[in-house]
Amino acid sequence: MLSRLPSLKLKLLLILIPAAALALTLTVGLMLYNAEQQFDKKLQQKQQTLGSYADLLADPLWNFNTKRVDGILETMLLDTDILRISILDESGNAVADKFASEQAMTQVVSGEYAYPISYSNAHIKQRVGELKIVLGYQSLEDDKAQFILSGVFSILLVIAALAAGIWLLFSRLMDAPLQALIEAIEHSKQSGSFTR
Repeated sequence: MLSRLPSLKLKLLLILIPAAALALTLTVGLMLYNAEQQFDKKLQQKQQTLGSYADLLADPLWNFNTKRVDGILETMLLDTDILRISILDESGNAVADKFASEQAMTQVVSGEYAYPISYSNAHIKQRVGELKIVLGYQSLEDDKAQFILSGVFSILLVIAALAAGIWLLFSRLMDAPLQALIEAIEHSKQSGSFTR
């Protein structure tokens, strides 16, 4: 098929275009995979952070220090992804129930997590309740979208650089020498040199 094409440029383009399309497809696939991996990693980090709040709540909950419990809950609500926090005692009765702001409540609820609250000291170790958190993933989704947009921008820059490189290759390394050869043949033909 390539031997039937009249133009060397066309032959080169027919080789380069599928290779570039394959490289672009692989790059986009890798970028989307990395975005998903980053999302999962940040979600795990967030879950670990939220789990540590259960440890912080153990002592004030055991000692019925509601002021300190409320302070910890208010601190937790600074995280824009937390939509609701509930604390249940060991019998399942609600000790505290806080909601995020109206603006945060517009997020889609993406997950509900429960962490046991256990109090321990030198003499006892007892479960004193459960921390339930309703979580939206808005900031994680925003981070993922930002990662993908920066990847797409990088890919567009690479495509622009490749297009400029191919244009330079064609114009400087192929067209200029061929044009010079054609002009030399035309000059030779007009001057009558190298003719029989």
